[in-house]
Parts: sequence; structure tokens; C-alpha cells
Amino acid sequence: RIFPFVKIHDFSSVYEELRREMLEFKTFKLQFNELSYFQHGNSCVVWLKPSTPECENIINKIQNKLQELLPGFDELSKKSDKGFQPHLTIGQFSSVSKGIEQKIQSLQKEFKPIEFDVNEIYMIHRRGDVPFEIENVLKLKSRD
Repeated sequence: RIFPFVKIHDFSSVYEELRREMLEFKTFKLQFNELSYFQHGNSCVVWLKPSTPECENIINKIQNKLQELLPGFDELSKKSDKGFQPHLTIGQFSSVSKGIEQKIQSLQKEFKPIEFDVNEIYMIHRRGDVPFEIENVLKLKSRD
């Protein structure tokens, strides 16, 4: 995600340039094999760590290109010294538990890896607290 969000009324003005630039990136396999967590205030976020064995760091490369095209939309890259950390949030604990490492290890033992092809990126929006909706689709370049 790019934070802060591009306002919905600006989607059409950035879409064409984003569409062209995303065609420079080839489709890729995305795998989730590992669980982890981070502390966020007084809560704890549990997440899946993505890997892209066929194209190392592709997620960060796409993120960097999007930030280049959308100046000022870089909150997640500045949030910590580590910069942008790709992840998929799967849950939250309302407080930081002393046994969080054990809980993560237990979940990891039961976790079955997930793998899929990424061939497009969605421009999404929502109004209020309703689920996000897809507004535009940015296709990636097909693998030959």
C-alpha cells in the first residue's frame, strides 16, 4: 500500500502513468512461508513475510517506482529505519504478550505455505468503514 492514499478524484490523473510504468515489471511468483510479528503501539501485529524467489526484491522495486511516481506517498518507507517492509497482516493482539514468540512458533508449525502468481496491481478505495473496492487494474508485463 502507498500511504497516505491517493484521493479517489485523483485516480484518473495518475492511472495512465502508473499503468505504463507497471508494464515494465514482469509478473512474478509470490510465496508466504514465514510468520512474524511487530509491535505497533500497545498492540502486536502478526504478519506473513513474502518472498519472491524468481525475482528478488521485486515488491520493494515496485514500491520504489510507485513512490517515485507519487511524491509524498512514502509514509511506510519512513516509518522505521528498515524502510518499507512488505508484509501481509493476518491478525492483531490487543496487547503485547510476553509469550508472543511461542504463539508465533505454534502458528508457524501449523501454517501451510501459500504461493500464487502476481500479474496485476489494484488501485483500491473505500468510503468510510466499508470494504475496499477495486477502481483500476495495473497489469504487469507477461512472462515470455
